[in-house]
Amino acid sequence: MLRRLLLTPLLGLALLAQAPAPASVTVAVHGAAGEVDGSLTVVRSGKRTYLVDCGVHLKEDPARPGANAELPVEAARVDGVFITHAHSDHMGRLPLLVRRGFRGPIHTTRTSELMLAQALPQAIGMDKSATRLWTYTAGRASSSTRGQVAHFNPGCNAIKRMHAGNKAVFSGTLAELDRKLPRGAYACRECSGFEAKAILDQVKGHSYGERLPLDDGGAFTLLDAGHIPGSASVLLELGGKRLLFSGDLGHPLSPLQAPAQPAPAVDAVWVESTYGGQSRGPEVAREASEFIKTIAEGLKAGGIVWIPAYALDRTQKVLYLIRRAQALRQLPFETPVYVPSRTALAYTVLYEKEAEQPALERWFKPEVYKVGGLLPGKLEAKVPADLKGPCILITTTFALDEPDDEDLVANRLADPTTRLLLVGYSDPEATGGQLKKIAASGKGGELTVGERTIQVQAGQVRSFRFLSGHLDAGDLAAWLSRQDKDKVQVTCVHGEPEGLKKNAETLRAAGFRNVAVAERGLAQAF
Repeated sequence: MLRRLLLTPLLGLALLAQAPAPASVTVAVHGAAGEVDGSLTVVRSGKRTYLVDCGVHLKEDPARPGANAELPVEAARVDGVFITHAHSDHMGRLPLLVRRGFRGPIHTTRTSELMLAQALPQAIGMDKSATRLWTYTAGRASSSTRGQVAHFNPGCNAIKRMHAGNKAVFSGTLAELDRKLPRGAYACRECSGFEAKAILDQVKGHSYGERLPLDDGGAFTLLDAGHIPGSASVLLELGGKRLLFSGDLGHPLSPLQAPAQPAPAVDAVWVESTYGGQSRGPEVAREASEFIKTIAEGLKAGGIVWIPAYALDRTQKVLYLIRRAQALRQLPFETPVYVPSRTALAYTVLYEKEAEQPALERWFKPEVYKVGGLLPGKLEAKVPADLKGPCILITTTFALDEPDDEDLVANRLADPTTRLLLVGYSDPEATGGQLKKIAASGKGGELTVGERTIQVQAGQVRSFRFLSGHLDAGDLAAWLSRQDKDKVQVTCVHGEPEGLKKNAETLRAAGFRNVAVAERGLAQAF
């Protein structure tokens, strides 16, 4: 009996010694470190490797001209990917990852799975770095401003219909073919759709709040981020640690989505810092009514009200505000609203379906469903060549900055009856950035577009901040309110260098003891 009592503790110690130690966990931010795009974070737990987001860089860094054709890991060795939402700066490098050999699951929300069906073909079509065998019609000068359509999938109907004598092929990147052809080249949407479908087979859609197991004994949960429909923060439980990646977080002023609820307590959190520790002033909350008033004034003057907006979510917010204003008799139902972007219209169809037939996990605030949809009284896809006011034109944000659209920008703004309403981010060095400075001055000014100089009248350009999809310092404090300020490790990501620094300072001033700014590629151990 005595011998058994002596052996039992020894046996327990031996078993304890054989038990596996918690896996070492490291996190390295490779995108959205010192920048607001290209989101990509590598998480390693024991022998497992995960990515949180896999986005493209929307603005080319001269120091890293090929960044969108690069990955910080061997694709075939990645065990899983978590996509926070369907904006290209968070998912645009998924096609590259799959082409390089990734065959694992792509985890996201059920709503983002729907959005990715639209976002992936666009991301594939915009990728000019992939080497492919391109097929196009020889000897035909394209009348399109986009140039010649180039096909790359043998199953494409256009390739099948193409006469052998008219067929030309080119092996290389789309960028190389674009330079080769007199009017340039762009990727076939049908071909992009074939490739997107194969990627979508790897996508696994999940519900918010559902705790799901990982193969290494860990778990993950997707939490509503309130940024756009389907957007999520990713909670990973690995190696005995709780790690939270905010993704992009929404704010209470959104006309469509409710903001994210306070995050659960964790050991470490990576927070977006787009607003850089700043808070919106009370005047921003009043901008929604001013926005509609500005549209009404532009229409009454008989002009074109031009609103550049992101295809996903920003365009739909603008359409909803117009529809609501029409319901309140603040804008006329008969006003034509032109949305020429096929991608923006495809997303709008999804939003309209949700407004009419809500999903179990409702996308919108309750009041949105009472308006009766998002579509204005007269929505048009095709813009007349001789477009005249009064009308509303909603283009992509990139229409301001693309060289092919320089004449469009110059000609529109040369007409003093045109009103330009800016509702999103613009590169400070590009045309949109110049226009924001003019809007801020309130005095008008000169705009350089290509080789032309346009005199922009006072009040012709207005900039609005209430439609931003990102939280400010006050919203971030609320989102972090459940954290232990003495213990949680906070890392600031997704911001310009100065904004990241200010956000870190704001958090330290609020009492958080362990705050860092992400450095590209630097691994943090937990």
